[in-house]
Amino acid sequence: MKYNIIKFSTIDSTNKYLKEHYQELDEYTICYSKIQTAGKGRMVRKWESNEGCLSFSILLKPNKDNVNLISLVAGATICTYLNRYLKTSIKWPNDIMCNDKKICGILLESISSNKIDALVVGIGVNINQTSFSEEIKDKATSLRIETNKEYDLDILLKDVLDIFFDYYHKYLNDNYEFLDILRNNNYLKDKIGYINDKKYQILDIDELGRLKVIDENKEISYIYSGEVSLRDFYNSLH
Repeated sequence: MKYNIIKFSTIDSTNKYLKEHYQELDEYTICYSKIQTAGKGRMVRKWESNEGCLSFSILLKPNKDNVNLISLVAGATICTYLNRYLKTSIKWPNDIMCNDKKICGILLESISSNKIDALVVGIGVNINQTSFSEEIKDKATSLRIETNKEYDLDILLKDVLDIFFDYYHKYLNDNYEFLDILRNNNYLKDKIGYINDKKYQILDIDELGRLKVIDENKEISYIYSGEVSLRDFYNSLH
């Protein structure tokens, strides 16, 4: 699989760089930086990104519907890779968890006019960090904290990209193998969660990548997108 990596020592945001330059860049361009000064997560949250974090973004120009599934492709990629070292799971749609702490975040952004012109998949994996800010120190972990080993980020990047493009090209050919990975590593399964302040029991991830849930009236529904709060579950941990 041929792709081009643009490397920076420091950048404000790898996602922002690809969004600003997507017209002159080839598809499958990777923007990779040791430090991001203005990395962001979902819901306009700040993402901490220092030299211990594997931070990169992928430029895609797919001619396919249902592109929201690409964030799930990325989630399956990270689960597959990290599970070589330890047990992780996905908190749908795009947080990777280890021991009830976040080890990776994924942000899918689109660039569109009358149609989607390009997609940028931003991935930040906590690899070599040994500490986090006060704000997230009880909510985040890293591969190094969990395994007590240090890792070569350049080698990890290549391995992760190989897995991503394998799943991605299968997805382009309507092979949704990545959903099996997510179902087998579903952090939310059987938990009680809140979506838009409504309480649900999480059942599974369906064949369209939706979250299958059941409410307090025993009505089953399917969630296409959104954020799941596990406040009851997390409160029970403390």
